[in-house]
Amino acid sequence: MEKTTLSLGKAVAFACLFLTTFSQAQVAKRHGDDEFIKIRVGFNSANGFHRQLLLGFMDDLATADFDPGYDAVQIDNQPSDLYFLLGDYRLVIQGVGHFETSSIFPLEVKTAIPGTIGFTLDDTENLAANVPVYIHDGLTNQYHNLLDGNLELFMPAGTVSNRFSLRFAIPLLLSTRQPDAGDGIVVRFANREHILNIRNNSPTNAINSVEVYDVQGQRLTSWIVKDQLQEQFPLTQVLSNGTYLIKVQSENGEVAKKILVENE
Repeated sequence: MEKTTLSLGKAVAFACLFLTTFSQAQVAKRHGDDEFIKIRVGFNSANGFHRQLLLGFMDDLATADFDPGYDAVQIDNQPSDLYFLLGDYRLVIQGVGHFETSSIFPLEVKTAIPGTIGFTLDDTENLAANVPVYIHDGLTNQYHNLLDGNLELFMPAGTVSNRFSLRFAIPLLLSTRQPDAGDGIVVRFANREHILNIRNNSPTNAINSVEVYDVQGQRLTSWIVKDQLQEQFPLTQVLSNGTYLIKVQSENGEVAKKILVENE
């Protein structure tokens, strides 16, 4: 016997879609009278917890601000978690207006223990097949399309609020920047001397600045090197073992290079 799902109003149905597991047939059936775009992004923590966020584009029924009935605040506090950030709100369900490829939805990641986390695309409804679903890493300025698979990366313990976001397009400036921005720039770290060595083999791609970040996105130090022939950058603070990001700003754009610090 065919199961009938009663409608309790679009706002209630929107929240229920997140809390209830539907079979493929039920989801397909609902698409017949619900054309809102919904995107479910998952988060796998290092300690085995899985969180699913729901983003819904509700056309004229919701806005970019907090809308009771369409936005749901996180209430089950977990040691490791993922939320949408909307001002002071931490949301597990976010309802907004019309779909726009230029929209950006900030994400906050909380990790109780260091380890590998994962971003996943759990499900989409009514989203065109050719629309990418990106996780943007503000630390590396890289875009990962979840349609191509999960994004996994190592994170230390802590809370990161300004590094990750959900997006649907790469900005035109980024996609059209010169492809040789990093050509000729070689970054090396001398562990014993604790010196950052940067060699620029391109006379037409001058280096303007160098910055060092940890994996949480915190800037540790920086140098302005425009019009200088500086190649060695001694670090005034001892870095603990781990991976760090070196951002080199050159005339052709920004280059991100990773280094591994292994103290003896």
